[in-house]
Amino acid sequence: MENINIMRTSNRLKEIFQNSIDMSDCKNSGSDNNKYETRALAALALNMKCQLDYNQSAKHITDGYHDMGIDAIYLDVPQKKLFLVQSKWKKEGTGSITQEEMQTFVEGVKRILNIDLNGANQKILNKQNDIEFALTQMGYQIQLLYIHTGNNETDNYAKRPIEELISNVNDDVNTLLL
Repeated sequence: MENINIMRTSNRLKEIFQNSIDMSDCKNSGSDNNKYETRALAALALNMKCQLDYNQSAKHITDGYHDMGIDAIYLDVPQKKLFLVQSKWKKEGTGSITQEEMQTFVEGVKRILNIDLNGANQKILNKQNDIEFALTQMGYQIQLLYIHTGNNETDNYAKRPIEELISNVNDDVNTLLL
């Protein structure tokens, strides 16, 4: 039996994002492995954190083949933050983020911090100017967002990769925020 909360969430995401989510890179829409929901969830995270309207937040989706574990990138100039988003659609509505999922996200963040975009998809390459701007301007922070539809908090073991990254990168002015 399908989780009623997940069904409702999926339906609501389809309502609010309607034709805003780019699915042109998904060859067979019948077997998209919840790609739409994953992308819509990433857009929702930007909507919630940056007060972007739904259509605008959907424009910052980078999810796809060779996305480096980064599903959305948004430069918020007024807040002086570069948002890096990873989303996971857990269609059962259970669980949390695994250490492997977190490690993939962390490796993508490291590549962003090093401006190593070789082999990245075009959606990420289109964000290169925003990335370079945020990394080279005083006062800018990088905020990492991880959104999922699981019902559990992330356990300490799974958090280790992100905690290590933050302790290695952060300084007294909090370059990275979680």
